Amino acid sequence: MKKLITAVALALISFDAIAQTDSLRLLLRNAKHDTTRCNLLLAIGESMYTNQPDSALAYWIKADKLSKDFISKNSPCKTVVRKMKNLRANTLNNIAYIYDNKGNIAFALDHYNASLRILEELKDSLGLGYAYNNLGIVYRNQGDLKNAKIYLEKSLKIRRDSRDLAGEAQSLTNVGSLYMFSGQPDSARSYYSKSISIRENNGDKNGLAYSYQFMGDYFILKRLNDSALNYFNRSLKIRKLIGDKRGTAYSLNRIGNILLKQNKYKDALTVGLENYNIATSMRYPELIKSSSELLKNVYLKLNDLKKAIEMYDIFISMKDSVSNESTRKATARQQLKYEFEKKAAEDSVAYAKEKELKETEIALQKAELKVKRNEQYVLYGGLIFVLLLTLFIYNRFKVTQKQKSIIENKNIIIEQKQREILDSINYAKRIQRAHLPTDKYIEKSINKLKS
Repeated sequence: MKKLITAVALALISFDAIAQTDSLRLLLRNAKHDTTRCNLLLAIGESMYTNQPDSALAYWIKADKLSKDFISKNSPCKTVVRKMKNLRANTLNNIAYIYDNKGNIAFALDHYNASLRILEELKDSLGLGYAYNNLGIVYRNQGDLKNAKIYLEKSLKIRRDSRDLAGEAQSLTNVGSLYMFSGQPDSARSYYSKSISIRENNGDKNGLAYSYQFMGDYFILKRLNDSALNYFNRSLKIRKLIGDKRGTAYSLNRIGNILLKQNKYKDALTVGLENYNIATSMRYPELIKSSSELLKNVYLKLNDLKKAIEMYDIFISMKDSVSNESTRKATARQQLKYEFEKKAAEDSVAYAKEKELKETEIALQKAELKVKRNEQYVLYGGLIFVLLLTLFIYNRFKVTQKQKSIIENKNIIIEQKQREILDSINYAKRIQRAHLPTDKYIEKSINKLKS
């Protein structure tokens, strides 16, 4: 009865997922605005990527093209452009995830780095936390623990600073995995325990499935198979419940390997075949590699040499595609390309700032020269004005002096004339007096006449 209830529950979840995807597709057909269409394309891909990665990839590629075209139009609305850039960053990250799982590491890194550049431009701390985390995982899986550590620790710090608990739990798990790779399992367990605690408190089932898986890996390393099996089964239960096929394949593979160690070959074969079928349906080389290796070992124990060789051939081909030398070189090239482009961008920004600074300095110098030139013009103008004024005053002074001299000369002449006239008058008077009798003489003469 319990198995029947579980089967019904899984069927309902699957039906809900299909119904949700169909609803989103219907909305997409009727959507008119680019931002709405881009959001819907992103959401449709996210509703199916765990079961239909190729279909999800097709939707995300459409979303990337739509958002890229919109951004290139230079819309005047900065808020909408920022939103579309953020959508494009998420879309590029999702596309990279699919390429990573398909073993195309160069393409994965190219898209991860493109997403990272946008998020750095937007200063989106939440998005940067996820971008750094994903890049760290790529490098970890390629054995480049140095770069993996740089990106994963960056991710953890950003998520802690921004109080992104779900992200912090994810980063704790992945940083812990680095300690496992480095041969420090007890340090790894500490990180896993913290991750589990956060996810249990938040009710993050999908995250818990991953944390349980990593904790199971810890117990495998400690040769505590029963404890490991307990965590793997807990992880498997959640992953089947939420319809995570990729995660289910990982859990089945680990359970199958423990059953093989416990000499439970038939049980291991059942689990191994289920694991292999999921891996081939998703066409993820890493999953096919690990599932074919498990079946190869099971068939050897069951003395089925033909099938063991068949699985071994598949394992070798997948191993080469996942971790060959060209892939590692491609990973290194992509890292160098990103660092070069980032440095070039920084240099171009620095050059632009330096150019702007120089242009500002030149403009200031020109302005100062103009001010000085104007001051010189004013000074010269003032000097010329003063000179002209001086010349004018001097000229007026000379004219005035000349006029004064003329007036003085005239006055002298007039005075001379006046003196001459007076002298003439006085002379005439003297003559008159000399010829005319005096009053006494006249009076005496009159008196004589009267007598």
